[in-house]
Formats: sequence, structure tokens, C-alpha cells
Amino acid sequence: MKRILLTLTLWGALVSPLAADTIYGRVFDTLDNGKIFTDVKLTLFSNPPQQTTVDKYGQYWFKNVKRGAYLIGVEILDREKFTARVVVDNPTTIANLDLGKIGDPDHGY
Repeated sequence: MKRILLTLTLWGALVSPLAADTIYGRVFDTLDNGKIFTDVKLTLFSNPPQQTTVDKYGQYWFKNVKRGAYLIGVEILDREKFTARVVVDNPTTIANLDLGKIGDPDHGY
């Protein structure tokens, strides 16, 4: 039994770093009654960088992301550009971008 458990533990350690993860989130503004933003361009500063746009529901995805810490660049027409920090440590990391919290020192944008 110990041999099987050790084998599974070693297998998990070998497979995990190779697994590609996903970042998923929504872009909204809690200070504007939860308004959903759809005209948003996002850049994941990775190697190589990935770009995506928000869909009609305010949702976005970055796929095939290695685990680690990243910055997401956010560009919205007629607004100041900003970055948000996200740590990918799960198969699916949820990173909602609340524009109402930009500049809030407790939020981290």
C-alpha cells in the first residue's frame, strides 16, 4: 500500500508542472451597479504574451497557462489602462476584474 501511495505521489509531482491551466474571469464595475464590460482587450504578460477580448457576457479566458504569478493588462476604450496581478495555482483560476476597485489599496490592482 505504501508503495502505491508513493508511486501516485511521485506521478502527481511529475505531471502537475506539465499541466496547462486556465485563467477565467469577468470584467465588471461594482460602483456602476455591476455593469458588465464587453469592449475590453486583455493581455496576459507571459512568455509568449497572450491576448484576448471579453465576450458579450463580460467573460474572458486564457488557456494553456503555466502555474505562477502573472500580470493581466486591461485596455478599455476611454479609460486609463491598468494591470491586475493573478496567481495561477489551480487547473482553473478565477480572476474577476472589478473596475470599481481600481486604486483600492486592499484590492491589489
